Amino acid sequence: MGDSALEVYTLGKFLVRKGEHTLSEHKSQSSKVWDIFQYFLSTANDVNSPEQIFKDLNFDMELMDAKNVLENRIYRLRKVLAVGEEYKADQYIYYRNGGYGLRRSSFSWIDFEIFQENCKKGKKLVNSGKKMDAIECLLSALNIYQGDYLTNQLNPHWAVAPRVQYRELYLESLDLLCKMLSEHEEYQKIEELCRRAVKIEPFEEHFHYILLETFLKRGYRHKARQHYALVQTLFSQQGVEFFPELGKRLNESNSSHSRFAKGIFNLDQIKKEIYLNNSCKEVKIISAQLFHDFAEYLYKFSQRYEEKLYLASVAVEFSHNDVTEADEEYHINSLLKIFQKNLRSYDIICKWTDQQYLILLSSIQERKVIDILERIKDRYYEAGNQIGAIINTSYRIL
Repeated sequence: MGDSALEVYTLGKFLVRKGEHTLSEHKSQSSKVWDIFQYFLSTANDVNSPEQIFKDLNFDMELMDAKNVLENRIYRLRKVLAVGEEYKADQYIYYRNGGYGLRRSSFSWIDFEIFQENCKKGKKLVNSGKKMDAIECLLSALNIYQGDYLTNQLNPHWAVAPRVQYRELYLESLDLLCKMLSEHEEYQKIEELCRRAVKIEPFEEHFHYILLETFLKRGYRHKARQHYALVQTLFSQQGVEFFPELGKRLNESNSSHSRFAKGIFNLDQIKKEIYLNNSCKEVKIISAQLFHDFAEYLYKFSQRYEEKLYLASVAVEFSHNDVTEADEEYHINSLLKIFQKNLRSYDIICKWTDQQYLILLSSIQERKVIDILERIKDRYYEAGNQIGAIINTSYRIL
């Protein structure tokens, strides 16, 4: 395992790999070491003075102690990066003119560098008229971008600046790519890109609009209506109806878009195919789009029969920055088991985000809603899941 195998991932996740080994597993005793590494990645300085590092990384201690701590962390970081090869102090982290810097040429892959390079190359190809080559180049760049830069860091100024820079480059390149794909009527690829974009940047209105237009161009009016409803919900707090012209088009009746199967089936056949089994006790998690359809139906039902319908939220909030993907998966799976045992089989639940679940509770009193949510939290913590995560619950009447 040599130095040529070192790869760094920062866009959407932080990961440092060497061959088949992951070096950057966040443990409490090593998180400060990787903070320094991420700091070096994020600064444009060739040399970072100890005094600047103390300030930016909040070394809250006496000067002599701070220098000792910094030297110790630099040494540990060098040792981790050099695993599997002969140790050379300056191989990855060099010391020059009284400060430290990252020798990026020793890494075989740093995702944001490749991302920037491909975006820049794609734009040059567009300007030279080589649009097909530009499309391939930009597709390669956008596949690298998996989300915000260094999401494990909250908001230190040294991480925010590159985070904003890469985000703007992603959105700009995606817009350019969608325009070129539209010229070639590659609507399926546009849909794939925009679906991914609105997951990464859910409050970026422009790509919701492109996605809706793409649905309509492909004749997917039902998908367009579902996504339009999602957009209105997502931006409801702003008090503005987004894309009203699209809403008007979606509400227009157009029989040419009806796609019913031909033929007539008797009710016994249909009943057998539907297979409604009252003995089923499993709580099922449905998609956000289907959840909207259920909410619309149940709301109308509750209004007609003067019954209360409640919307509840159960979210997992991780209490520290060094939670691994495996830890996140463990906490989510634990929560799902709690749902199975403490929700009614006819409660409607969907995964709204990676960390938040929504529940529709019908034919129920408010006190019971509170009891259910409190029981979910109690059972979660009783199962020993209190380390590393916090459960937040809320509800409102629809």
